Amino acid sequence: MFRFSLLFLVTFCLTVTFFISSAAADSRYPSISPRLRGMVANSYLNPEDLSVLASWKANAFSVLLVTFPTASSANREEYFVQLDLAMTRLDALLVKAAALNMRVLVNIYDPPGGFVRDEGKVFLRLFKEAWAQQALIDAWDIIAARYKDNQTIWGFQLLNEPAFRGAAPGLKTWNELAQTLAENIRRVSSIHSIVVNPPFGDPAKLKTVSPVSGVSNVVYSVNMYHPFTFSHQGLIAGYKLRSYPSKDFRKTLMERYFNQVRKFQKRVKTPIHIHEISAARWAPNGSTARWLKDALTFFEKYKWSWNYHAFREAGVWNVELTNKLGEEIQATSPTDRLKVLQSFYKKKT
Repeated sequence: MFRFSLLFLVTFCLTVTFFISSAAADSRYPSISPRLRGMVANSYLNPEDLSVLASWKANAFSVLLVTFPTASSANREEYFVQLDLAMTRLDALLVKAAALNMRVLVNIYDPPGGFVRDEGKVFLRLFKEAWAQQALIDAWDIIAARYKDNQTIWGFQLLNEPAFRGAAPGLKTWNELAQTLAENIRRVSSIHSIVVNPPFGDPAKLKTVSPVSGVSNVVYSVNMYHPFTFSHQGLIAGYKLRSYPSKDFRKTLMERYFNQVRKFQKRVKTPIHIHEISAARWAPNGSTARWLKDALTFFEKYKWSWNYHAFREAGVWNVELTNKLGEEIQATSPTDRLKVLQSFYKKKT
């Protein structure tokens, strides 16, 4: 009897230790709750189209708030005209999203000053010109004040793929600017997550990120276009059509790629949001669907929320079009890529 009681006690203690350890391990990788699985959409999207996205069982989408062709040449006044128009479009999307019980991430896509090239490299003017940096700060003050009580919005993503290669003297670096924006938004809004992208949205550049300090509910977000020669095949000169899996890139290498995100999450103890994942629809023999399935499987394993890029925008990413290169034809039945997304959208936890 004594031996049995001792054995029971030891077993009980080990079991409790296991569950405590498991809980501690889970606490290293916090997640957004409820888990968000959706798509990126332009603010020009017809609100009624959200019914289609909801019918696929997606529960979220990210709005590219400011997108216009002349962003890189617009002055401050012109930019804020476009911002006001974009927020009017967002208002309509939010009404429809609320009716469909979908959560929304608001994301500035084209910042003041837009993008310029210098010696073949792309960067944002807001890291070179003071007026553009101040305009971004002012833009977020306006957005946060307008939507501070809107519970359909779950978060504000400060900037999509910040093209940061250094700041001009007297201007804030991306880390410094993210800190300022987060503090300003939190003074106005207490209910929304603040979402921070590393430079270029690149997971490898998480190592350059100084976590925002003294601000609650900060989420870090990265984009998944890896390897670039696969995701952008047929789009860039020299990027030939290639299959997945292949000898030089397969599931085990994909998981190794995500290790850098897991390490950052463990260190910072932050939820991770994959803001964009996509690959050219015409990769050979259903490769894009296989690549997408493997990547989403990892996201689910680590309890990351995610968006597919994009919903009814550029044809290269459109899951409603056929897989054939050189044509933009609506598929008559769900594509293999859409079926993969739907299988994950249906998950409840």
